[in-house]
This record gives sequence, structure tokens and C-alpha cells, in this order.
Amino acid sequence: MHIRTILWFFTAFMISVPTPGQNHETLHFNKIAPLSVGVDFTVTSQEIIYAIEGASSEIVKISPDGEVLKQTGGFGWDAGVFDSPVAIFSNILSVFVTDKNNHRIQQFDKDLNYAGSLQTQPSGQISFPEIRYPVDCLVSPQGDYFILDSENKRILKFDPFGNFLMEFGGMNWGQYTLQTPLRLLTLNSDGIGVLEKTRLLFFSSFGTGTAMLPLPENVSSASLDNSAIYCSSGNNILIKKNGTVQGSWEQYTTDIPDPVIKIEFRSGYLYVLTAKAIFKSQEKM
Repeated sequence: MHIRTILWFFTAFMISVPTPGQNHETLHFNKIAPLSVGVDFTVTSQEIIYAIEGASSEIVKISPDGEVLKQTGGFGWDAGVFDSPVAIFSNILSVFVTDKNNHRIQQFDKDLNYAGSLQTQPSGQISFPEIRYPVDCLVSPQGDYFILDSENKRILKFDPFGNFLMEFGGMNWGQYTLQTPLRLLTLNSDGIGVLEKTRLLFFSSFGTGTAMLPLPENVSSASLDNSAIYCSSGNNILIKKNGTVQGSWEQYTTDIPDPVIKIEFRSGYLYVLTAKAIFKSQEKM
């Protein structure tokens, strides 16, 4: 999604907060895999799923058919284990886990073999900023890291070698100052989005605020594609389609019994995480 598309798409929302429209038909989902305590998940373009099991502080690799291919991690402070893993992201080659209470991002290869970590003030880098209780991380197609620092309410950007580049969204960032940041959202190579409790903020890859979208109440997760934005509220799905910027959000009920923790749109399908399982829409959206 290009920045100019984002600006056009969200111009109508810069003034008033939209409200959900009437319910449409029920969306039907298939359960892919059960979880003990689901925390976060991500889906690759090959439909491989990586999920965080909160009960064991482990990360799990799951096939498109729901088979557990590998499970690794556990509680701790050493390499390859976690103290409150809260977010997971994957590109073609690697998996990145936000290890909140250890103040670091841990990297694994696609088979969940430990590869390294990015953490607070490595030896010899005095100007390196403190990463304090990170809650999300994205890696751009160019390999740059974007880390959501929850304590300081800012986004930190690092190059592929772990060198600090810049911070943005913090104090003195005007209307784009982060208030209640929850998650980061991918915008292809053009930048990133930040989900807050009441709005979505959009930044270029260089930290310039480009657009904002007020959200309906009780939105807990969001996902973007080139033609729509998807949000979850309770166990309902809200959809805003391109070309209907003046209208209401379309609100759909689901046959998922538990509240939705996170949604992710991938290859035309909507994937849903609850505390107990991962689901996939029966039909393309």
C-alpha cells in the first residue's frame, strides 16, 4: 500500500470518529490448531504459522494443516528463552520475537534455531538507546528493525546490522505523538502503522507522520491489505473497504466462541488468534 493511497484512503477520517454499521452475515472459520494460552501469531506467505504459547513461554511453528512442526523456548534470561514474549513477526528467512521483560528482540531462523538478539546498549555503543519493555517489532523488506518501546512510547529504528538509526513518535511529535501504542502494522516498503486504543497512526519509513484514522470503540487488533482494513472487536470483525470512505464500517459476526486477540490478513484469507486456538476463514475475504 503506497503512502499516497493511504493518504487518500484516510482523509475522510481526520475529523470525526466512525461508528460500526449494521451487522452483515456471519463469517465462518475453521480451527487450525489449539493453543493453551495464545499470546500472538504471524502467518507467512507460505501459510506457515508461528505462534507464542503463553503457558510455556515457547514459540511454535505450525504447518498450514495445523501440524506442530517445532516448538522451542521456555522461561528464562539466556539466549533462546523468554521472560514474557508478547509479539512475533516473520519474513522469508527469519522469525523475530519481542521478549518484553528481557528488553530485547530475539531472532531465529525459519526452523526456530536461535540466531541472535537486539537489546539495550551493547558493549561499546554509548549512544545506543535503551529499549524498555518492547511490545512489538517489525522488520522491513530492506532489513531495518522497527521496535515499539512501550515505556518511552516511541518507535526505534535500527539497520540490519543492529546500528541505531533514529527514533520517532515520541514526545514533541505533534499530533503523531504516541499515546496508547499497542501494535505495529506493516505497510509493505512504504512505512509502518501503529495501532492505538482509539486510532491508527501511519508513518513513513523515515518517521514522518502521514495519516491517522480514528477507530470505533473496543478495537483490539488490526490488519491491512491493499484494498481494505480489518479490525477485531470482541469476537466480531470490522471491515473498511477501499472506495467506501464516506460510509460506515461493515461489522460482521463470527462463529468463533472466544474474544479475538489478533487478526492477520494473508493470501486472501483472514486468520484469527484467540487464547485457545488459531482459526482461518473458510472463504477468501
